[in-house]
Formats: sequence, C-alpha cells, structure tokens
Amino acid sequence: MGKITEKELLTFTKSVYYLLNGKISLIDTLTIVSQNYKSEMKNKILKTKAFYKIVKEREFLEMIKIGEQTGNLELVFKNLYQKYEFNQKIKKDIIGLSIYPVTVIVTAVIIVAILLKFVVPKFVSIYSDIGQDLPKITKTVINMSKIFDKYWIAFFGVMVFIYFLFFYFKKKNEEDFEKFFLKLRIIGKMYKDICVLNFTRNMYSLTNTNISFVKSLEMCSNSKSNVLNKELKKIISKIEKGESIQKSFKNTTFFDAEYRSFLTIGERTGKMEISFFNLNEIYYERVNEKIKWFLKMFEPFSIIFIGILIGGIIFSVMLPIFKMGEML
Repeated sequence: MGKITEKELLTFTKSVYYLLNGKISLIDTLTIVSQNYKSEMKNKILKTKAFYKIVKEREFLEMIKIGEQTGNLELVFKNLYQKYEFNQKIKKDIIGLSIYPVTVIVTAVIIVAILLKFVVPKFVSIYSDIGQDLPKITKTVINMSKIFDKYWIAFFGVMVFIYFLFFYFKKKNEEDFEKFFLKLRIIGKMYKDICVLNFTRNMYSLTNTNISFVKSLEMCSNSKSNVLNKELKKIISKIEKGESIQKSFKNTTFFDAEYRSFLTIGERTGKMEISFFNLNEIYYERVNEKIKWFLKMFEPFSIIFIGILIGGIIFSVMLPIFKMGEML
C-alpha cells in the first residue's frame, strides 16, 4: 500500500477520536475503524501494536507518543483531526479559488501557441508580398513564431523537463529551497504563518496535557519545516542554559514580537497552554484571511497579465497594417 494521504488521516483520526470520546477502548476502536478500510490497510489496523505500522508521518507519531505517555489519546486524536481538517479546508479553498485563474492561464497558453503557430505565419506571408519594412516589435514576434513553429515539440519537452527538475532539486535541497521561499514577500509570509499555526496547535496540545515546556518543544522539532526545526533546537538549548522563554524566542525567523509577548504572559502566569490557545485562535484567523485575500488578488492580476501578453502579440502583428492605413 502507498503512503497514506492527509485526507485519509483526517478520516482515520476523526473516527478514532469520536469512538475514544464515547469511552470505547482503543482495541475496540481500532477494530471498528478498520471496517472503513479494505485489504492491506484493514489488516494493518487490526494487527497493529504500534501506530508507525499505519502512518509514517513524524508529527503524527510524536503526538501519539504524547497520548501514550499521558494516557490522553482522546485529546491527541481530537487535536490531530482538527489539524488535518484545517489543512484540508485550506487546500479546498485554494483549489476552489484558483480554478478560474488557472483555467484562464491555461487557455492563454493555448491561445498564444495557436497565434504563434498559425496566425502570425499568415501575416508573415502578407508582409513578404508587400515588401514593407516591419517595426522591430513585429520582427521579434515573427522570429518567435518561426522558432516556435520549428521547435514547438522541443519547447513543451523542455517545459516538462524543467517541471520535474524543479521538484527533484526541491527534494534534494529542501532546506535551501525553504529559506528562499521564506524570503518571498507575500507567499513567504503566508507559509511562515502556516508553519507557526501548526507549531502553536501542537504546543497547545502538549502543554494542555502537562508535558514540560522543553519536552513539548523537542516533540515539535520534528515538523515538516527544516528551518523551524533548527530554530526550535536552538531555542531548547537556550532555555536549558537558563534563558527566559521570551529571550530564547528572540531573533528567529518565525516568531515575531507579538508572538513573544503572549509567551511572556504565559511564562509569568505559569499558564502556557492559555497563551498557545490564544495564539492558535489568532493565527487560524490570520492564515484564513491571507489565503483568501491572496487568491482573490491573484485572479485579476492573472487576467491583466494574460490580456497584456495576448494583446501584445496581436498588436505587434497588426502594427504594420495600422501604419499602412496612416499612409493612405
């Protein structure tokens, strides 16, 4: 069986939580949940003595370890399913809001390809018969059309190659790619907020089950973000050396002054779980609003870009005709 998807994890964790919440034993819970699956996955759930045989995700396994240590698997599964539910909601919103601009962009690529392969060559034959001196922009588009007509198969082949090369490079250099991604002004800030939200939700779950603060940080340092994991290890080292939580979180990529002020309050009152609960609420709303804003802004900008691209090609091939009209 292949890797379990996040959507499947949502269904699994939600089912387990509701059954545990109904005071069903873990063994009976797994037996009941297994009925929702077929063949290999069903057998794995029925025979499992450790969750790593079902799921390989580091964060998931760390949270299960917490539940086993504290005897509070019910709360752990509640937090897990809420996390996956939020991630699925974000993905659904992104897909829903991006369908239109993506469709427009794909249509534009097809139109540009048709213009370069079929329409522009027609004008080339017309202008060659007339023998008129063409503007520089028209010559550029005509040259592009000739190159595209001759090498269009190679062109699309190169695009596919670049696509797979990009993901290969990303996989081999995940940390460098993430650092570059974080430097991007809008998308990088959004990505950072999502990482902070996931970290905050996990920390709330941990501190709420009376796990020590340092131990909680250690368990959260196995996230999908390599940059965040490194920063958390540095924070742990500082706290173990006697620095305050507020100072330990200073000068980091992910945690700003607002975030540190909430941690300061939690440190003074001894109620870190309340601070993380409040931060979770703040970042949940913030991430939701940013994603919706970004996708709504992306739609008009994509239309403007496409309009300029297609309009530019049409204008350049029609320009000599306009000039001929002015001479008459």
